[in-house]
Amino acid sequence: MPPRSPLPPRHGLGAAWVRTPDRDKNRVAPWPTMGAWLREKLPAQVDVTAMLAGRRFVYDSGRPVREDDAYLPHTFVWFHRELREEPEVPGAIHVVHRDDRIVVVDKPPFLSSIPRG
Repeated sequence: MPPRSPLPPRHGLGAAWVRTPDRDKNRVAPWPTMGAWLREKLPAQVDVTAMLAGRRFVYDSGRPVREDDAYLPHTFVWFHRELREEPEVPGAIHVVHRDDRIVVVDKPPFLSSIPRG
């Protein structure tokens, strides 16, 4: 279980996190810096260089991860993912129930329930 996120929710979603592997006393870490580890860990479509420059990766303390920070084992790194464009829903969405607290709709099967898709 990760610790509490140092980043507030954005667009109703909590921050994502990744954790560096535990230390292996029998070998040297294969990543010299946190930037190198993030580039290997995250998918190619994530622009790690721009996110590091924009201070969008942070440690548990809320301090931004820097490109040249030494690699730290068993360390949580927090960030917000970029959201994909939501598709336009063809036609109307049927409202099943509505009151002061909630709205219930008949969601089309292709439409995601949350922005993470």
